[in-house]
Parts: sequence; C-alpha cells; structure tokens
Amino acid sequence: MSGEQNAMPEQQIFDALQQMREEPYGTARTARTEELVDAAERLGHDEAYAYAMLELLGAYEYGGEIPKAPVLFSRILKLREEKPEAFDEWATHRMFWCFKWITTSLLALPEMPLATIEGWIAHMRTYYSAADKPLSAVYTSRMHLATHTGVDLDFAYELWASRPRDEFSDCEACEARNRGIYWAQRGDDERALRAWQPVLDGKLGCAEEPAATVSHALFSLVRTGRLEEAAAAHRTGYRQTRGKVSMNSEVGRHLEFLARTGNAARGLELLAENRGRFDAPMSPADRLSFLQGIRVLLAELAADGHADVPVPGPGGGTHTAGSLLAELIAESDELARRFDERNGTTHVGDTHRARCAGTALTSEPLPLGVRVTPLTAAPAAAATTASPATAPAGHEVPEDFGELLAEAREAAKTGKPTSGDLWDAVAERAQKEADLDGVLRAELAEHAAAPLIRESAWAEAAAQVRAAADLYEEAGEPGRAVARRARAAWLASRAAQDGGEALWTELDGLLATAEEYQASESISATEYLTVRRNRAAAALDDLHAAVLGREDRSAGGSAALAVFEREVEAYRADAIRLGVPVSVATAAVTAAEAMAGTGRLEPALGQLEIAIPLLEAANRPWALAPVLLQQGRLLTALGRLDEGLAALHRALAEWPPEAAAEAVILQSLAHNRMRAGDRAAGIAHLTTAAARYDRAGDELGAVRTRAELGQALLAADRRVDAVAVLESVLDEPAEERMEREERWQLRLDLGMALKEEGEPQAAAEVLARLAEYMADSSPSPARTLVVCELAGALFQAGMPDEASKAVDRAVAANAEGPNPAALEVALREGATAALNRGAEGFAQALAYLDRADEVNEAAEEVDEPGHRYRRWPETGYNAELRGRVLRAAGRHEEALAAAEAAIAAWRVGGDQTFGKYAESARIAATLEGRLGRRKQAVARLAPVISRAREVGHRQAVEILTKLAEDLSG
Repeated sequence: MSGEQNAMPEQQIFDALQQMREEPYGTARTARTEELVDAAERLGHDEAYAYAMLELLGAYEYGGEIPKAPVLFSRILKLREEKPEAFDEWATHRMFWCFKWITTSLLALPEMPLATIEGWIAHMRTYYSAADKPLSAVYTSRMHLATHTGVDLDFAYELWASRPRDEFSDCEACEARNRGIYWAQRGDDERALRAWQPVLDGKLGCAEEPAATVSHALFSLVRTGRLEEAAAAHRTGYRQTRGKVSMNSEVGRHLEFLARTGNAARGLELLAENRGRFDAPMSPADRLSFLQGIRVLLAELAADGHADVPVPGPGGGTHTAGSLLAELIAESDELARRFDERNGTTHVGDTHRARCAGTALTSEPLPLGVRVTPLTAAPAAAATTASPATAPAGHEVPEDFGELLAEAREAAKTGKPTSGDLWDAVAERAQKEADLDGVLRAELAEHAAAPLIRESAWAEAAAQVRAAADLYEEAGEPGRAVARRARAAWLASRAAQDGGEALWTELDGLLATAEEYQASESISATEYLTVRRNRAAAALDDLHAAVLGREDRSAGGSAALAVFEREVEAYRADAIRLGVPVSVATAAVTAAEAMAGTGRLEPALGQLEIAIPLLEAANRPWALAPVLLQQGRLLTALGRLDEGLAALHRALAEWPPEAAAEAVILQSLAHNRMRAGDRAAGIAHLTTAAARYDRAGDELGAVRTRAELGQALLAADRRVDAVAVLESVLDEPAEERMEREERWQLRLDLGMALKEEGEPQAAAEVLARLAEYMADSSPSPARTLVVCELAGALFQAGMPDEASKAVDRAVAANAEGPNPAALEVALREGATAALNRGAEGFAQALAYLDRADEVNEAAEEVDEPGHRYRRWPETGYNAELRGRVLRAAGRHEEALAAAEAAIAAWRVGGDQTFGKYAESARIAATLEGRLGRRKQAVARLAPVISRAREVGHRQAVEILTKLAEDLSG
C-alpha cells in the first residue's frame, strides 16, 4: 500500500461521506463530495469510489446541478460492469434507484435528442429485466417523458398509476405529487387536492416534500375556494424552500401565485430574497419554470403601473420591472422554443404561453397573514386617481360649492362616515375662495382637528378645537362656541391624563353658560347636549383612571363612579327632555362602557339593548354598527357565543365600507370563534383582519393582529405557519411602537416556536436579542424564562460553552425572579446535550441534573392564577433523565434508584400520570432483571399490570405482561 493510501484509508472516505450527509445541499457539499470521488478513484478504493459517486449523484440532483448527472451515472454503470464486487447491497439498490433520475436529467436538457432519451428508457428496461428487478421505475420514466412532451400522456399515466408499488417506486409523497399534477393539468382541482392531501397534512414527506407539492397546490386551493388554506400553504411552503438550491421551480410558482392573488408587493420582496437564484446552477427546464413565475409577477407589476419599480436581476444588477420583463420574455420564449424543437411537439410552448398569460385568481387581494411593505403609488395610477375634491370614498361630490357645503354640514350633523371626505373636498375648494364667512372658517378649523383626534394627538387636537371655538364666537355663534370649548377641555384632560379640579371647574362654568344660552334660546339642543356629553366622557375617563391606574382603587373608584353616574344620568335626562333619541342612545352606550370596564357585563348589555332600537329608528347604521360590535363582544365574554356571533356579523353588515373598522370586527369574530373551539375560523378572521389594517394604513393594528395570529397558530399546533407570520413583523417600525410587553411576548413566541421546530440557532438569535431587551427590566419569572429558553436553544444548537454561560445567567435570574420550572427544563436540556456526546458527556449530564435537583428542592410550591409550581413532576422528569444517563454509563444499580425515584413521583399524579408511572416501572423491572433479581422484578410489575387493567391502559398491560413473562422464563 502506498504512502498516499496510508494517508487516506478507505474508512476515512466512508466517514467523510457520512459526515457530508449532515450538510445542506449546495455547491460546498457538491465540491467536497467531488474531492472524495477523485480521492477514492485515485487511491483504488473501489467500494468507497462507488459510494462516493452515488452520494455525488444525489448532490447533483438536490443541489441544482442536474445536467452533470448523466455523465456521472455512466461512470457508475461502467464501474458496476467492471468491478461488481465494489457494489454491496446498498450501493446496488441505490444504483438501480437512481436510474430514473437520469431520465429527468436528460429531459431537462433541450440539446439532448429525444431519441437518446427514449433509447435510455429502453436500456433501463433491459438492465432491470436482466437483473430480475421490478419495472415501476421504467414506467415512472415513461410517464415523465409523456408529461414533458404531451404525447400519449393519459396512456403513460394509467400504466404508471395502475402498477403496484415496489422497491424502486418513488416515495409515496412524490407519487402523490405526480398524481395531483396530472389531475390539476386536466382541470380537476378537487381530485388533485385529494391526491395531495396526505402530503399537505404532513402524513407523507421526503427531502422535497411537502414544499414541492405545496407549490403546485396553491392554485387548486384558491380555485376551489379554500383561501385561508392557500394563504397558510404559501406561508409554510415558501419558508420550506429557503436555503434549498434545488427549489427554483417551487419559488417560481410561489411568485406566480402572489402575482395572481393580488399580492405583487410580497412577490417583489420574495424576488429580492431569491435574487441569487438568477445566477445559480440549474437545468434549462428548472430555469424555464423559475423564469415563468417571475415573468408573471413582472407582468402584473407593469400592468399595475409599476413598470419603473427597481427589481433585482441576473448578475446582481438592478433593473426595472419593465426592462427585466423584456429580457425574461426573450429568454423564456427561446427556452420553450428549444424544448419544442427537440420534442417535435408544441406542448412545452403551449404550457409556457398559457402559464405566462394566466389571469387573476381572486377579485381582490388574498389576505396572506404576513406583513408586506406596500408598493408606492405608481405615477400612472396616481395620474388617473381622482383627488379628494372630486371623489371622496367613492362618493360623487356636487360640482356646486354651495351644494357641497350643505351636504358636508348635513353629514357632520348626523355623523355620517362621508363627513370627513366631504369636508376635505370643502377645504380644498375653499382655498380658491377669496372671502370666507366666519362660520365656515370655524367649521374648517374644527374639521382640521379630526385627524389629530384619530391619531390620539390630544394636546394638538384640543388647541385646534379651541381655535375653532374662538372663530365661532367671532362669527356670532356662542352656542357652538361653548360646545367646542367643552370638547377642548375634555381633549386637554386626555392630553394631561388627569382630569382634576381645574377640568371640572372649567366644565362647570361651561355648563352654566350653556344653561344660560338655553334659557335665552341661544344654543341648539344638539350643542347643549354636546356639553353634557363631554362632561360624561370626562367622568368616564376619571372612572377608568380610578379603577385601573390608582392604588386606592376602592375609594377612588367609588367616588369616580358616583360622579360618572351623576353625569351620564344628567346627559340621558336632558336628551329625553329635549327629544333627541340619538343622544339618549349615546348616553346608554357610555353607561355600558363604564359598566363593562368595571366588570358589570350583564347591566352593560342591558344598556346596549336600550340604545340599539333607538339607533335603528333613527336610521343611522354608522352609529349602530359600533354598538353592535360592543354587544357582540359582551355576549362573547358572557359565553353566549352564538348570540355574540350574530351581533358581530350584523355589525359587519351594517358598518359602511371602512377597512380599519372592518378589521376591528374581524378580530372580535376571531375571539368569538376561538372561544367556541373553532380555531380554523378564528385564524381565518385574524388573517383577513391583518390585511384590512394594512389596507387602512394602520401599521400598529396590523402588527398587533399578526402577533395574535401567531399565537393562534401556535395554539393550533401550526408552528411553521406561526413562525412565518411572526418573522414577517420582526424589527418593523410598527413593532417598535408596540407596548414593551407586547414586543417581548411576540419574540418569545417566535423563539420558542423556532426551537420546537428544530431551528435552535435561529431561536437562539431571537431569544438572545430578547434577553438584551429585557436586561434593564425588573426581575420577574418572565425574564428568567427567556434566559432559560435561550440556554436550551444554545444547547440544542451545539454551542455548549455559550449555553453554559446562559445557564449561569438563568440561575442568577431565578434567584431574583423565580421560575424554577423553566430553569430545570434548561438544565435538563443541558444534560440531554451532554448525554448525546456519549461517554465523555456523562459526568457533565449528571452535574446538570444535580443542579436541577437543587433548584427543585429549594423552590417554593405555588398555586396562583397563571402561575403554578409543584415539586413532584420536576422530580419525575429529573429522575427519568438521570436514569437514562446512568443506564448509558452502565451504572445499573444507580439507574434503578433513579427509576424508583421517578416511580414515586409519578405515583403522586395518579391516573393522570399513569403512563409515565408504568414506563418507569418497566425500566425498573428491566434493570432488576439485568441485576439478577428476576423475582423482585416480576413482583414489582404485578400491581402495575393490575392497575393498568383497571384504568384501561391496554398498551401498558401488553408490554408489562410480556416483560413479566420474559422475566419469569
């Protein structure tokens, strides 16, 4: 043996190939495998050479370098013919398995003659027959050929689909995908989805699945009306393509789906994320499919007036949507032409043209649940969009200024939703008027406060309303002036977040003035009631502050409640006296808000039942809808879910078209449905609500809704889906505007979901940043939980040194903000990580478990709402893991003691933990048997088997009875 061979023995090549299987597919893995192939061939290690070439074939298949596969496979066949002894059972099976890959590889190359491909399939059949192998792979290859050329496809499909599965059949997930594609191409979406369902449900999967199937199913899901499923499939399916270099076609289909469901803005974001794919190695067939999806997206952008928007393109350069579209049209058309020329049919070209000409799948944008940066208005679109002065909210504005002003005043008087748009139109036209009367100037000043109020800019709004009051006074409208001063006083108190004596002194003076004006008939009923209404609103704010924000809640709340009840009753009585039923309804709604805020839900509901018929009689649906929303929420809170659902649906129907308002109702519908146990409906409502907030430009509402959607998806055990939603809002400006605790919860949800989904490194990154954010907060169990979760993620990510430091931080945090359960979980994760290192980690694992036991013994048991800690379950978990470590170390006597400690702990849980009790008993009996104490082991099992029969635990009965028989024998 040469010195070179001694330097790299065959086993070293096998070990390197084994390690390679842990790496992601891509150029780095392919290059390293090519080096191993060369080394094995050069050193004459024939068996390692066969293994290495087969591994390299897989690297080409899943690494996007399919064109290299045929030449490599020829080398494999040649080695097989010359040195069959180099192929053991695995390599022989793998060689036959990979035969069908070559058909796909050859089909993907338009320069490869069709006769060559047909000859290859015939050679494949001969090779299989000579080796007495089943022929499913041959029929699979013929079906792929027919699918590509369009020739005799139905016949080829039937031959393939009707054959029984054998050892060379594609995996069940891939076969399901191919069956579904066949039916979808024939327009039978329902049958396609039935074929795909086991993959979509996660029951079948492989290296390519479910991501490949999802990319096809998106379109069928939309066409069959399963819209929320389509949105969820996009979220999870796209995320599964990330980092997979062979998923170019799948990414293209996601981009096409986005373009055809009104989500071109997200498509543009994902195109930027995948810009590296333009220059990555891929077969011509994959490139055609990838470019088709991008072409549909760019055509949609151009059609929407965004032809000049910058987009990423080949070579790392930036193009415009229009210029790149022209390039892709030329390239993709040429690719399709070359395939048709090779095939002698127009099938590829026809399919290409049909896909690129695809029309919209939805009449309006499909809510996706994830955050998307909206495209800026296109110049072409902006030029054709009417100004607010000509078309506010779809309302036709009178040409005559006098008519416009009259309509705006009537809308303001009744509170119509069109009021704001009409006054915008009035303000725009008034700029052209040289001489405005005083009342109109006052009205315009008052209108200018409206957006400030919507944005909760209380101080600025108060100043603007005071300015309007001064203008009313100057214009000889004292009644309107005093009403606006009352409103300004209330707004100012909101700005100061404190009513106080000064506010009420001002309000008392304004009420006295209003009463004088009423006696002299200098104020209308509406303006007088406005003064009363603002007093009630100020009293309600004081009540909320007293109940929610002060330490002396009992005394403060009682006094504030008395003031509020006095004010709201005075408002109601005056509204009745003056014959203004809408104000009577408003007083009832205000009373209901106070009652609900102090936990009196049934009386609050009664107040709303007074208000609703009054608003119905007044024919004011815009005022009725918010009351119905409040009614629906109260009924939901009271557990009267069907009644609450009906009220919320009616609110949705009554509310005039306004995206933000609709989002609020949809959120309440989600809460109602999730409380009713219908998580799917709740998730669908939250998904749509987030899109409505986006449409309304309410970024904070959108991010809060997506945080809630993420939690709902986690509760439904849809973690990948939840991760996609939560990741989409991370570090966005709106997220930074959330309350601190909201941001913490969002990031904790994301970090824990990533950890549970097997992405510990990503989880650690999220949790590390969260721990930094919380570092300056007061010690708390929540802060301790975050550091513990971080330690666990670091252990799982194979970063023991960093994890050990995090454990020390967690111990210190637990001392100040106790969360012993979280700390013990982190210590057990450390023990598990050490155990997985083998013998060298046993001592470290036991040390971590010693610390976990110390934490458990020192912790106080707690049983409070939202926080419970019991020692016995933690004792059981710690003992179980200790037993695993000791058994692995061969220390059976100590392992038996650990099993007995676990038995004692699980016995405390009774029937609830019987399964764990029985398993610990099984382990203990097995250990006793190994230690030669068979009689004691059987005696131990007898009462456990008896109890298992009593509780109906059949599996435990079977397992323990069989063990007892073996021990007795």
